[in-house]
Amino acid sequence: MAKMKTQPIRPIKVLHVVHWPVSGITSLLKSLIPLIAAEGVHNHIVFFYDDADTAADFSRLCESAQCIHLSKSYLRGILRYRRFIKSIAPDILHTHSFQPLVWGSLLARGRTRHITTVHSNYPYFTGRSLKARAKKTIEKLFLMRGCMRTVAVGKGVQALLAGLGVSQRNLFLIENGVDIAGYGRDAGARAEVRCELGITDDQFAFVTLGRLDNATKAYDILLRSFAPVCRQHGERALLVFIGDGPDRNKLIEMAEQLGINGQIKFIGYRKNPAHYLGAGDAYVCSSVIEGFGLATAEAMLCGLPVVATRVGANPEMITNGVSGILIEPGDPAAISGAMEDFLSGKYPLDEMARLGTLQVAGKYDIKKTAAAYVSLYRSVMGNST
Repeated sequence: MAKMKTQPIRPIKVLHVVHWPVSGITSLLKSLIPLIAAEGVHNHIVFFYDDADTAADFSRLCESAQCIHLSKSYLRGILRYRRFIKSIAPDILHTHSFQPLVWGSLLARGRTRHITTVHSNYPYFTGRSLKARAKKTIEKLFLMRGCMRTVAVGKGVQALLAGLGVSQRNLFLIENGVDIAGYGRDAGARAEVRCELGITDDQFAFVTLGRLDNATKAYDILLRSFAPVCRQHGERALLVFIGDGPDRNKLIEMAEQLGINGQIKFIGYRKNPAHYLGAGDAYVCSSVIEGFGLATAEAMLCGLPVVATRVGANPEMITNGVSGILIEPGDPAAISGAMEDFLSGKYPLDEMARLGTLQVAGKYDIKKTAAAYVSLYRSVMGNST
């Protein structure tokens, strides 16, 4: 009997649209895009704001990488967004935050399918200001359209969206993942970075990674929490911020007012954050809002014991007291106490870090995330296999 010939799977053209070029979303996509490309997805990407390094990185990963330059002219930027959609003619428009979602919904036409990923339970979802309520209402209107497919990156986000009334039929949980092969302890790199940052062998460096945005990351609370630790341990204790954002100057000024600026290092955005995470002795997540908690997962894969708030997927990543310490968000005393416990040797930090690495590697491999997105794309296109 002659063998049946299998029909090749038609490539799917996806246009990703991202607001900020330097963010946790772009970090995720850097790992995700090569994997979904290997499964027949042709990726294009558009950013609302310009960053030359990010554009160069994604031009190597995607069929095209472009920027609409909203900072120069909002109206012209939106018209460029429309032209890019028309010229690329994607099978799927995949938007990754509020403005890409709203404008994409209004500008996409024809046979383009629309998927949006909600990466966090953003403050406006629960805020009481007029602006917050307006944004929530607008987003809800677009998410509830029958043709929209909505992805939640964590169970908390999924529950929030379901509570807003997003149809369960069109709501998908695809948890973020981490490129497990891209992380790990490197003693040589650790020594090199500590030398670069001026961290001595006898100093204990807490590190934190993220956009310097107090509304979500609560870095102002973290600074207040670190002040009593500094008074107790002096120059032995350091706190290193990896990242940049709108509240950088406020945080620098706050550190000076608290009298701890000599034990704080703001090193800015780093293209290879794992390189700098590995130079730390422990990681601290002070966030009050997280969709998932990608930076915490990355730190655990770098072999760091972690102190993390009970937000996003942190409670699922961390077994409290075993593979890390969990604390309630917005509690400076709890953060101070956990940092003090790490410095005083209350926990076997090497064993805690080892177990944390195993826990994250077992649950949050980026390959699982990529496979889920490819499956969703094919389902939306009526081309599931």
